[in-house]
Amino acid sequence: MAEEQSWTLVRGALAGIADLANQYGSQGIDLHFLHQEHYHQNIKTSHEVQQIFDQMAPNGPETPTAAKLEELINTYLPLVERKFPRHNPIDIIVITDGVATDQQALPEVIVSAAQRLERSQVPEGMFGIQFVQIGTDAEAALALRALDDHLEQQYKVRDIVDTTPYDPQQGAFNTDYMLKILLGGVNKVLDNGGPVPSELLSIPVPYGPR
Repeated sequence: MAEEQSWTLVRGALAGIADLANQYGSQGIDLHFLHQEHYHQNIKTSHEVQQIFDQMAPNGPETPTAAKLEELINTYLPLVERKFPRHNPIDIIVITDGVATDQQALPEVIVSAAQRLERSQVPEGMFGIQFVQIGTDAEAALALRALDDHLEQQYKVRDIVDTTPYDPQQGAFNTDYMLKILLGGVNKVLDNGGPVPSELLSIPVPYGPR
């Protein structure tokens, strides 16, 4: 899938998510880009999302996903890092079209976050990380599956990661596709086709497309 096409699909999918969340009284979503320090907070409309994407472009020869994810974890995990958190659940969704150039560091970053959750006795489901592939890079799909399948058993930590390698047979990369990923990442019960609770649509969610 061409980079420009991927960029357009992600813009459309997230624009729809912003509108949908706003219908349910959302505080908005936070939008992060891999090679930008500045990020956009409390985005509530598709128009805002489209404007932001129109001002940006996919760039950079490297994909430092682990470094960016660690930055996001240190920003958002403290919001729920207590036994009885008052904040809504946090779901970090990382949209990527390739293998991270710091792939070897990703397990350590994720395991460290899971250990912090355990130490603070944070309830299950309050913090999740979802890696979403756009495009059909086989190496990227393999790398994502490794994060989902092995960390919990290998390091004896709670499962806070879901990965979704792109499968064209499952439908287009659009708002409906992203909505299922978003809701399923926070509450995995919904992956079995259960009803959508309206309170989940008010989650402030940081996104990290490339």
